[in-house]
Amino acid sequence: MGCDRSGKSTDFKNSLQEFISVTRKHKFSIDLAEFHGASVLLSKHGWILLQQRQNFSKPKERLPDSLLLINPFTKAKIKLPDVVDPSGGYTGSFSTCEGYPDFVVLLKFGNPTLVTVRTANPGNEVWTEHTYFGQRTVFSGYRNLITMGQNVYCYHTTGRMIIYNMASDSWKELSRLENVFLKGYITRHEGAKVKIEQDDYNFWSFKVYVYNDADTAWVRLNSDAVRDTSWYLCNSRNFFCAKEKGLKVYSLCPM
Repeated sequence: MGCDRSGKSTDFKNSLQEFISVTRKHKFSIDLAEFHGASVLLSKHGWILLQQRQNFSKPKERLPDSLLLINPFTKAKIKLPDVVDPSGGYTGSFSTCEGYPDFVVLLKFGNPTLVTVRTANPGNEVWTEHTYFGQRTVFSGYRNLITMGQNVYCYHTTGRMIIYNMASDSWKELSRLENVFLKGYITRHEGAKVKIEQDDYNFWSFKVYVYNDADTAWVRLNSDAVRDTSWYLCNSRNFFCAKEKGLKVYSLCPM
């Protein structure tokens, strides 16, 4: 199941963050020094991947970004290597093993012609960079990034997905869909990779698919397979799902 908490901050100078438990319909606040000047890249299994930017108001003078994994409930912290050249933008993801962060992945999206991921394990001093040179068409941005086990899934708004296997250092590509304007999102759901798409002709209608590793293809699910599930869609961050009576889709605005 996807994460069930999302962080919100309206003031980068404030160390107080508001959290919303979408399953309990409850909002609460946590005040931690690490939240000061930080933004949330991803929350998962109680852990938050924080991006701490120096000189946020002066990007040309900005120092390397500091990244941190923190559990706001246990106060456990994992320092990650700094991002020395934070030109352009990036999003982040991480996998977990028995509830503890394992691989951390960053996806750069400042360069429209290359797909580059950086990987690190807790305790590493530098990021290892991996660039995919084999794409047939331009990968002009990102929609969602998820990490499951040894695999990194980079999903583009046109439906194209590129998979990087950290164990074998190999890449695999699924071609984009014919409709380049189609809006899609991917996430984890009950141990599987799931995609949700807006219908071609009805903006308020959605289709749900599960990824089949053996066939490297998406298989459409019927409504019974995702009954009592709510989906939270967000353009600039990973989206997630949660248990809820009925079948609902929400759109999240980061700001």
